[in-house]
Amino acid sequence: MMLAGKLSIDKVQIEANTATPINLNGIVETPTALFFVSTWCDWYLKGSHPAVSQNCIAAQKQVNKLYKQYPQVNWVGVASRLWTGAPELAEYKKKFNVKHPLEVDSTNSITFEYAVKDYPTLILLNKGKEVFRTQHINSKEISTELKQLTAH
Repeated sequence: MMLAGKLSIDKVQIEANTATPINLNGIVETPTALFFVSTWCDWYLKGSHPAVSQNCIAAQKQVNKLYKQYPQVNWVGVASRLWTGAPELAEYKKKFNVKHPLEVDSTNSITFEYAVKDYPTLILLNKGKEVFRTQHINSKEISTELKQLTAH
């Protein structure tokens, strides 16, 4: 599986021309949650697509809660490169009090690898294989999936 830049089976690290490489360490060994976001979804779509804007806001808030509830999961946030550089990413992290790792996919290689077409998208992986995907972050449904993944 080649995502971008460098990849090894023992230590998965993706260099996607970001200030900090997007790190997928543990993707094979531990349950992993890939959370794809766009830093502009909440404000840019507010007037034209208010439901999508609200979904983006709610999704980040739910992922923040799930990150605290499931620390044994390898959480990786992947931000769209569109209109997003280091300042916009820092502003987004502050605005939504993001504590989980979150970096910009500046080459879109991870986004393409996982065929993400909508934001937000949450993908759960077990032993490196996709087991769950959603664009509507419902904490009950995802909690059920996470409990099953972490029970083993």
